Amino acid sequence: MEAVRGETKKMDARAKESVMEAVRAEKEILFKQFSQLIPNFDPNLLGKTPITPIPPIPQEQSPKNPMSDKASYSNVRALVLEEDNPTNDADADVDATENPPHMLEEVFGTDHDTWLSSENILQFASMVEIRSTVIALYMRYLFDYLKKANMVNLVGLMDPGQVNSQSRTLSHRSKYLLDCLKNADGDQFYLVPYNPGGHWVLIIVRPAKETVYYMDSLPNRYVDEDMRNIVNTQPTNVECGYYVMRFMRDIIHDAGLAFEKKFDKKKEPVVYTQEYIDEVRLEWAEFVNKQLQNNK
Repeated sequence: MEAVRGETKKMDARAKESVMEAVRAEKEILFKQFSQLIPNFDPNLLGKTPITPIPPIPQEQSPKNPMSDKASYSNVRALVLEEDNPTNDADADVDATENPPHMLEEVFGTDHDTWLSSENILQFASMVEIRSTVIALYMRYLFDYLKKANMVNLVGLMDPGQVNSQSRTLSHRSKYLLDCLKNADGDQFYLVPYNPGGHWVLIIVRPAKETVYYMDSLPNRYVDEDMRNIVNTQPTNVECGYYVMRFMRDIIHDAGLAFEKKFDKKKEPVVYTQEYIDEVRLEWAEFVNKQLQNNK
């Protein structure tokens, strides 16, 4: 029995190392693309002043997640789809893709509908790992804020679905990055939610300063020490997409766009409790609900 357990541990270790190698290779490919697109960009400079990791939030300090059980999932799904009876919506076969939210060309560079499935909403409401569609819709919401604040020329957004290593070819991603960066306006920087494999991170690209920031909400997660900027530490490994959305919100809502100072390791670390994450989730739900109703 001990021999079997020992062999199982070895197999698990080999499998984990294989995944880590694949993610590291994907990350290197992405930064190589940035090196080709941004003159004099040196990826080795990324982690010279890493941000200090934040200790995990003790469970007793985190407020109860109001959307963590089936009842609260029903409430959120009802908010998005306007179900008259949220307690019975588990029996209703409603698909949000019947009225897809529209993505304007000025947001990501292409004019298209965003097909949101009931599965996407279930994942979001259950506080489990989310896909690029959910993050893209929140970026659409943030774009409206940028437009009202006359900040579109300061902050650019890249479609997470277009740089997704799991569904896009290398040539496709390279072309998309090139098309976005060549249109950069002065000191404009770009927010790029990116999933190198099973985990969301936020990449911030400043073409004018030839700088790329790599913001990861999990410590010691498949990233070499000299390439890590650790920010708010999440308690488990499924909330990364929600943290990326909160990162983008905080960056955009800072009037001075001084995210380098906000997340500087010399300052008191900013801790994201569940309340901070739920604020983003409620904004997402209200925005998507409005989009779906407008498309009826």
